[in-house]
Amino acid sequence: MEIPSSIQSGTVLLNSRLIISRKRQEGNPVLKYIRNVPFEWADIKADFEAGKEMGILYLSLKWHKLHPNYIETRINNDGAGYVIKILLVLVNVEPRHILRELNLFCYRTGWTLMLCYSAEEAAEYLENLHISRNRNEQSAINAMQERKKNGFACQMKTANFIR
Repeated sequence: MEIPSSIQSGTVLLNSRLIISRKRQEGNPVLKYIRNVPFEWADIKADFEAGKEMGILYLSLKWHKLHPNYIETRINNDGAGYVIKILLVLVNVEPRHILRELNLFCYRTGWTLMLCYSAEEAAEYLENLHISRNRNEQSAINAMQERKKNGFACQMKTANFIR
Protein backbone atom coordinates (compact mmCIF):
# COMPACT_ATOMS: atom_id res chain seq x y z
CA MET A 1 0.00 0.00 0.00
CA GLU A 2 1.45 3.34 -1.07
CA ILE A 3 1.46 6.27 1.36
CA PRO A 4 0.20 9.55 -0.16
CA SER A 5 2.92 12.14 -0.66
CA SER A 6 1.10 14.67 1.53
CA ILE A 7 1.39 12.31 4.49
CA GLN A 8 4.99 11.38 3.68
CA SER A 9 6.01 15.03 3.67
CA GLY A 10 4.42 15.59 7.07
CA THR A 11 1.62 17.87 5.88
CA VAL A 12 -1.96 17.12 6.76
CA LEU A 13 -4.58 16.85 4.06
CA LEU A 14 -6.75 19.98 3.93
CA ASN A 15 -9.99 18.01 4.29
CA SER A 16 -8.95 16.45 7.57
CA ARG A 17 -8.94 19.70 9.52
CA LEU A 18 -11.42 22.42 10.33
CA ILE A 19 -10.19 25.48 8.44
CA ILE A 20 -10.41 28.85 10.19
CA SER A 21 -10.15 32.25 8.51
CA ARG A 22 -7.01 33.93 9.78
CA LYS A 23 -8.21 37.44 8.97
CA ARG A 24 -11.63 37.41 10.57
CA GLN A 25 -11.49 34.92 13.43
CA GLU A 26 -8.28 35.73 15.29
CA GLY A 27 -9.29 36.55 18.85
CA ASN A 28 -12.73 34.92 18.57
CA PRO A 29 -13.57 33.40 22.00
CA VAL A 30 -15.11 30.36 20.25
CA LEU A 31 -11.64 29.13 19.26
CA LYS A 32 -10.55 28.27 22.80
CA TYR A 33 -13.40 25.74 23.00
CA ILE A 34 -12.51 23.85 19.81
CA ARG A 35 -10.75 20.89 21.36
CA ASN A 36 -12.04 17.73 19.68
CA VAL A 37 -11.02 18.35 16.07
CA PRO A 38 -7.75 19.55 14.60
CA PHE A 39 -7.84 22.94 12.91
CA GLU A 40 -5.59 25.17 10.89
CA TRP A 41 -5.52 28.80 9.82
CA ALA A 42 -5.94 29.77 6.18
CA ASP A 43 -7.07 32.61 3.97
CA ILE A 44 -10.60 31.52 3.06
CA LYS A 45 -13.77 33.41 2.18
CA ALA A 46 -15.97 31.90 4.91
CA ASP A 47 -15.14 32.18 8.60
CA PHE A 48 -14.85 28.39 8.88
CA GLU A 49 -14.69 25.51 6.41
CA ALA A 50 -15.64 21.98 7.37
CA GLY A 51 -14.46 20.29 4.21
CA LYS A 52 -14.24 21.93 0.82
CA GLU A 53 -18.00 22.11 0.29
CA MET A 54 -19.19 23.51 3.64
CA GLY A 55 -18.75 27.21 4.38
CA ILE A 56 -19.74 28.58 7.77
CA LEU A 57 -20.16 32.26 8.61
CA TYR A 58 -20.20 33.21 12.28
CA LEU A 59 -22.26 36.15 13.52
CA SER A 60 -22.91 37.62 16.93
CA LEU A 61 -26.35 39.23 17.20
CA LYS A 62 -24.75 42.05 19.16
CA TRP A 63 -22.48 42.76 16.15
CA HIS A 64 -25.41 42.40 13.76
CA LYS A 65 -27.44 44.92 15.76
CA LEU A 66 -24.60 47.46 15.42
CA HIS A 67 -23.84 46.63 11.75
CA PRO A 68 -27.07 45.34 10.15
CA ASN A 69 -25.72 45.25 6.57
CA TYR A 70 -22.55 43.34 7.45
CA ILE A 71 -23.92 39.80 7.11
CA GLU A 72 -25.80 40.52 3.89
CA THR A 73 -22.56 41.78 2.36
CA ARG A 74 -20.63 38.75 3.65
CA ILE A 75 -23.21 36.27 2.36
CA ASN A 76 -23.33 37.92 -1.06
CA ASN A 77 -19.53 38.23 -1.39
CA ASP A 78 -18.17 35.22 0.49
CA GLY A 79 -20.86 32.54 0.15
CA ALA A 80 -20.28 31.55 -3.45
CA GLY A 81 -18.49 28.29 -4.08
CA TYR A 82 -19.92 26.33 -1.16
CA VAL A 83 -22.52 23.60 -1.60
CA ILE A 84 -23.52 23.73 2.07
CA LYS A 85 -23.78 27.26 3.48
CA ILE A 86 -24.37 27.77 7.20
CA LEU A 87 -24.86 30.96 9.18
CA LEU A 88 -23.96 30.20 12.82
CA VAL A 89 -25.45 32.93 15.02
CA LEU A 90 -24.52 33.61 18.63
CA VAL A 91 -27.68 34.88 20.33
CA ASN A 92 -26.38 37.42 22.84
CA VAL A 93 -29.07 40.15 22.71
CA GLU A 94 -32.88 40.21 22.70
CA PRO A 95 -33.44 38.37 19.44
CA ARG A 96 -37.11 38.37 18.52
CA HIS A 97 -37.27 40.73 15.51
CA ILE A 98 -33.59 40.35 14.57
CA LEU A 99 -33.85 36.57 14.31
CA ARG A 100 -36.97 36.81 12.20
CA GLU A 101 -35.15 39.04 9.71
CA LEU A 102 -32.10 36.74 9.63
CA ASN A 103 -34.29 33.67 9.20
CA LEU A 104 -36.08 35.22 6.22
CA PHE A 105 -32.80 36.39 4.71
CA CYS A 106 -31.25 32.92 5.05
CA TYR A 107 -34.33 31.32 3.53
CA ARG A 108 -34.23 33.66 0.52
CA THR A 109 -30.49 33.15 -0.05
CA GLY A 110 -30.33 29.38 0.53
CA TRP A 111 -28.36 29.46 3.78
CA THR A 112 -29.03 27.29 6.83
CA LEU A 113 -29.47 29.29 10.03
CA MET A 114 -28.11 27.69 13.21
CA LEU A 115 -28.44 29.36 16.61
CA CYS A 116 -26.15 29.00 19.59
CA TYR A 117 -26.31 30.68 22.98
CA SER A 118 -22.67 30.53 24.10
CA ALA A 119 -19.17 30.38 22.65
CA GLU A 120 -18.90 26.81 23.92
CA GLU A 121 -22.03 25.77 22.07
CA ALA A 122 -20.78 27.47 18.89
CA ALA A 123 -17.53 25.47 19.13
CA GLU A 124 -19.51 22.28 19.65
CA TYR A 125 -21.52 22.98 16.48
CA LEU A 126 -18.32 23.66 14.53
CA GLU A 127 -16.77 20.42 15.76
CA ASN A 128 -19.88 18.41 14.93
CA LEU A 129 -20.18 19.99 11.50
CA HIS A 130 -16.57 19.09 10.82
CA ILE A 131 -17.05 15.52 12.03
CA SER A 132 -20.20 15.22 9.88
CA ARG A 133 -18.69 16.93 6.81
CA ASN A 134 -18.98 13.88 4.55
CA ARG A 135 -22.72 13.49 5.14
CA ASN A 136 -25.44 15.47 3.45
CA GLU A 137 -26.68 18.62 5.18
CA GLN A 138 -29.83 17.15 6.74
CA SER A 139 -28.12 14.02 8.07
CA ALA A 140 -25.35 16.19 9.56
CA ILE A 141 -27.93 18.33 11.36
CA ASN A 142 -29.80 15.22 12.55
CA ALA A 143 -26.57 13.68 13.85
CA MET A 144 -25.73 16.87 15.76
CA GLN A 145 -29.19 17.01 17.32
CA GLU A 146 -28.90 13.37 18.36
CA ARG A 147 -25.46 13.91 19.94
CA LYS A 148 -26.73 17.01 21.71
CA LYS A 149 -29.82 15.14 23.00
CA ASN A 150 -27.67 12.22 24.20
CA GLY A 151 -25.26 14.59 25.90
CA PHE A 152 -28.14 16.33 27.65
CA ALA A 153 -29.61 12.99 28.75
CA CYS A 154 -26.23 11.95 30.20
CA GLN A 155 -25.96 15.25 32.04
CA MET A 156 -29.48 14.79 33.44
CA LYS A 157 -28.65 11.26 34.64
CA THR A 158 -25.51 12.59 36.30
CA ALA A 159 -27.44 15.43 37.92
CA ASN A 160 -30.07 12.97 39.22
CA PHE A 161 -27.34 10.71 40.56
CA ILE A 162 -25.71 13.56 42.48
CA ARG A 163 -28.92 14.42 44.33
